[in-house]
Amino acid sequence: MIRIIDDDNISTRQIKRLSEKVNCYKPVYAKSNKEALDTFKYVFKRKEIRFQIHKLKIEYESRGKTGIGVIADISAMGCAVESHNIIMAPRTKPVIILNFDNHETIQSKFRLNSTVVRSDEKMFAVKFSNLDPELKEQLYKRLAYEVTRSVYLP
Repeated sequence: MIRIIDDDNISTRQIKRLSEKVNCYKPVYAKSNKEALDTFKYVFKRKEIRFQIHKLKIEYESRGKTGIGVIADISAMGCAVESHNIIMAPRTKPVIILNFDNHETIQSKFRLNSTVVRSDEKMFAVKFSNLDPELKEQLYKRLAYEVTRSVYLP
């Protein structure tokens, strides 16, 4: 979802900050119709909804090392990870390990092969690789479940 807002308004900034604290799809903000259209073209290429699940910790493994991070946003195609443990260079192929609370019908543990598509000293983004359609569907169901079950309040 793309929201066109005026950041110069204090109540709009407050609403934006509040929505960033709620587990939900990740909104994209624009200041004008033109910016929204340009952003839409970029977002549309992703083909998957990005979710914000606050404080979701993950593990990742690469070249015999294990790191811990926090998901900045995630979809069934990839995720952005905030981490200071191990700096991940582009084209590195970490395994992303997601452990959710147990659930009777929805998968709770995921080991996802991935490729780093961008990185800096505090964050990296990966695209999941070789996901079969069933696993991708299970991941999407889990993410949708997670954003509907709780609200994060700091």
